Amino acid sequence: MAANRAESAAENTVDAARAWRQALPRVAQSEIGLTLMVQDITCDTVQATDAAENIADNALLCLLEGHGGMSGLVAWDPAAFAAFVAFRMTGKLPGALAERPATRVDAKLTSGFVGKLVQAFGHGLGDGGDTFATMNYSGFLADARLVQFALPEGPLTRARMEVQFASSGISGSLQVILPSPSVSRPERDVPKRPAQEWSQALGQNVHAAPMRLDAVLARLQLPLSLLLSLQVGQIVSLPGNCLDGVSLESGDGRTILTGRLGRASGDRAVRVANAASGSHSQLGQPEPQPAATA
Repeated sequence: MAANRAESAAENTVDAARAWRQALPRVAQSEIGLTLMVQDITCDTVQATDAAENIADNALLCLLEGHGGMSGLVAWDPAAFAAFVAFRMTGKLPGALAERPATRVDAKLTSGFVGKLVQAFGHGLGDGGDTFATMNYSGFLADARLVQFALPEGPLTRARMEVQFASSGISGSLQVILPSPSVSRPERDVPKRPAQEWSQALGQNVHAAPMRLDAVLARLQLPLSLLLSLQVGQIVSLPGNCLDGVSLESGDGRTILTGRLGRASGDRAVRVANAASGSHSQLGQPEPQPAATA
């Protein structure tokens, strides 16, 4: 019996690899006209607690959700999502890519693709694959440490794909983590974890995650010629009221708090004056717009 289970698992892995190898190039071509080539693919089984162990720093993490609360994840490494987004916006692949953190804008620009990709995988998988036909993009995950709380308990199938973008020489990787086909259908008679309890656990971990804040004293507009001529020791004048108008801003430039610059225990400090309107309740909700490019 153990031998039969091992043989069945090996067959499932081969079937999954074949389905991904067919689905990825086909969906990339049909959705945005991008030629993607799968250079290598590995499939294995993981638990939610181990799902983030091989996810790259600054990866783009796209959450998936389907019928019955079935959930999954698509993780793009920085090179892969940057090349995809650049092609999506310009129709061309860039000559060089600088690594950068993923944003909600990146997630939105890839959202349609990841949903169609998982659906195409399900169609190519055959038996059990129809369970992925309802899956679509459901959100952006900002921190890989939250992956284990966003994925369901039980065995998960992970596909790691190394891809090349056309003949550009740009390569990257994608990871897709989904419930195993054999357990992806929710059982009616299995007691589910209360939604409120799950929501509270996720909220506690989200609130414990560190968040970067920048204290901004002032913003200036200078002629480019003056900026290029600045030298060590030169004085740059600031607005007279800047000490009273310090803003504490999130990493995407939203003002969270305002205050006054002063001192505390000999160190520079900001005394909070007030919170920006709606900043606490909507923190992390608005989506930044893409930066203009020349």
